Amino acid sequence: SPLAVARLCRLIQPPHLLVCGLSLAIVPLMLTPGFADFQPLLLLSVISGAGIGMTLPLLLSILANATGPEVRGLTAGLRTAANRLSFTVVPILLGVVIERAGLAAGFYVIGAFLMLSVAALWLYVRFRYLRVRRA
Repeated sequence: SPLAVARLCRLIQPPHLLVCGLSLAIVPLMLTPGFADFQPLLLLSVISGAGIGMTLPLLLSILANATGPEVRGLTAGLRTAANRLSFTVVPILLGVVIERAGLAAGFYVIGAFLMLSVAALWLYVRFRYLRVRRA
């Protein structure tokens, strides 16, 4: 995926590509309860995997380009800590939502929550990019 990401970065700016990759990772998982047959589920899984595969090298590249060499280790550690926090919090939230609303609704609610987070990131990227570009 790093080779594909490098080519895509020539067409789309990395922060915008990151938001697209995150969306590709989340939306298919959110849609999973709507399908029962193997082939659509396989396609959703492939699309989600492509999104996940795109985000890691892209995020590491963005972090490396946005920070100086003296803090790159710190940014990598912060990224790892954020991942571990989300790996702890999201399953608990998903369990609570599923217990209260049901299995299918849990996918939709958590997916919507994650997409709202991506939308907030998108707004931040647009604001930050426009501000940097004007300066």
